[in-house]
This record gives sequence, structure tokens and C-alpha cells, in this order.
Amino acid sequence: MGTQAPRLVPALVLSAVAVLVAALGSLLYTETASVQISIPPHRLQADATINGGPNGPDLKTQHVEASLSENQQGTASINTIAPTYASGQVTFRCERSCTSPQVVSAGQVVGTAGGTQYETQTLARVPVSGSSAAVPVRAINPGAGGNASAGTVTLIVKPSFPNLSVTNTPITGGADARTEQVILQSDFDAVANALTSKVTDDLNAALKAKTPGMTFVLDGPPTLNLTSDYTVGDKTTTFRITVSGSLSAVAFSEDAARGLLRSALEKQVPAGFQLTTDPIQTTYQILRVSSRGNVTISGSAVGFVAPTVATDKLSNQIRGMSVADARRHVQRAVPGAQVEIKTTPPAIYWMPLVTKNIKLTVVVQPATV
Repeated sequence: MGTQAPRLVPALVLSAVAVLVAALGSLLYTETASVQISIPPHRLQADATINGGPNGPDLKTQHVEASLSENQQGTASINTIAPTYASGQVTFRCERSCTSPQVVSAGQVVGTAGGTQYETQTLARVPVSGSSAAVPVRAINPGAGGNASAGTVTLIVKPSFPNLSVTNTPITGGADARTEQVILQSDFDAVANALTSKVTDDLNAALKAKTPGMTFVLDGPPTLNLTSDYTVGDKTTTFRITVSGSLSAVAFSEDAARGLLRSALEKQVPAGFQLTTDPIQTTYQILRVSSRGNVTISGSAVGFVAPTVATDKLSNQIRGMSVADARRHVQRAVPGAQVEIKTTPPAIYWMPLVTKNIKLTVVVQPATV
């Protein structure tokens, strides 16, 4: 028994060492780490000038034209015409007992046997023998009833002149109130403006129909010609206006133009970076356009880029490091990144020695426009 005890101690120690080595080896192959690298994107903008024409060089265009003629009916306004006064002339004669010339003041009322009355408009001087000069008169009341045939005005109503007589030439011009349709400027303009707007819209629609899926830029305003069967002031119930027009433009593919701007942005991506999945915003404006189909476009494309991370290489570099050293190494390799490291088991403070046990993921933060 005494000789066996010393031999048992080394055997136990060797067994313990073997168990410890086996445990450590097992741990080396079972420990894992997940590393998440969160990268903020950087704004990138590219400005470009695009020249287009029937044969390019950058953008292919085509010249398109449209023409049409349309007409529209309008209604003349109904106008109320005020009644008018009949007017004419009368003469006075001294018939008897006139010992001296008579003076008939303006405003003397004379009339017909039927009761239609008139007022003299000026003073009349009646000689002892003979008639006065012709004196203008106007009907007291407006309307057609004031018209009178020659010789029908025979009464001197007030004030009376017993020694005088009166007679007349034809009294005309009296008309009753009435309505009639006359084309006013506002009537004409309303139809002309509406029709011009419609023709312009239809010309644009015609150009669009000729260039499906394309964008067109007008060479200039439409050429419009307006005609009408009546003019302002004509008496008619209706009138018709005709507008003939033509319009031309340069058409091109908007998708192609925006694609050229995106290509310009891709060329601006620095080495070691890549575009993020954020949408690329493109804007452009037309600088010049010609009737030959040439167009010059100025535009820009805005996107976001993030560093390209070689995950396998980086995982190999940080294996076996302490967690703190591994975080600092990743932050140096990817400046500006936020690094989060989780190990399994949680109490392990170093990175796994086996590269495949390190799961490294890259997350690009959403861009803030």
C-alpha cells in the first residue's frame, strides 16, 4: 500500500491536466461572437450637363408637331333698348286779329286731335302776316305713339294763342322699348378664351399621344389663328368662332435622362465606398431647346454612400482579441461606425480564435434627406 500512493498522485495530476486541456479545447470551438457594425451613410451629389439631339450625343431626341382646328358656338347678349322720342318741326301762323308779331316761347305744348302732345324746343316769332320759321318739337312721351303724319298737329294746347294756328311736317323717330340680341365684347371674349384654352390643351394632348412614355419640351407657344362668322356689335342670336393652331416640341425619354444622371453619380463614388440602397434623387431643368430637335439639360443626382467592409478579412483580424481591442480595431477600420459585440458564453471577454465562429454583419443606417 505504501508504495502505490506516490504512483497514484502523478496519475491523478495527468488526468486533471488532460481533462482541463480537453475542456479548454472544447470551449475554443464552442465560443461565438456576433459583431454588428452600424455605418452612417454619406451624401453624394453629382451635377451633369446632358446634350441631346436626333443623333445624341448623350440623349436621343425627336422633333414632333401637332395641328388641329376646333370651333365653338356662342350666344349674343339680350339688350334692352330704351324707347325713343319722336321729333319733327311745326310752324305757327297768325290767322286773325294779330296787330303785332307774336312770340311763342320754348316749351309751348301743341298736339293732335287724338291727344298726342309735343313741346317746342326753341322760341318762335310769328309775323303779323305769314308763318313763323320752322320750330323743332319733341313728343312729350317716348314711344312709337309719338310719330305723326304731316298736318296732324293742329292744336295749340297751353298756353293758348287764340289768334294762332299750327301745323307740322312729319314727326318721326319714336320707338317703343324693345329687346334685341347683340354680340358684346364680353360675349366674344368668353368664347374665344375658352376655345383658345381648349385648343392649347388638345395640342399638348396630341403631342403627348405622339410620344408615349416620353417627355417633351415645347419649342415655343402655340401658333393660333382665330376667325368668326360675326363680329362684336352684330345683331344675331348666335355666332361661331373657329381657332386653328399648331404646336411643336422636342421629345426625349425621361427615364434615359435620369439614367444618365444616375450614371454620373455612380462615377463619383469614391474608392472603397458603395452606393446604399437609399433611392437616388434626380432633378433636371431644360437650359436650351431648338426646332432642330436639340436640347441641353442641366441636372443633378443625389444619393448616399457607405464604406465597403470586407467582413471575412475583418473577422480574421479580430479573432483572439479582447472584446475592447476588437471594438477599437473595427472602429479604426470603419471610421464613424458604431460597433456592438456580443459573445457566447456572455462571460467570455475575448473574441473566438476560430474565425468562422465570429458572425460579422454590416448595417447601413437610413439616410436623412
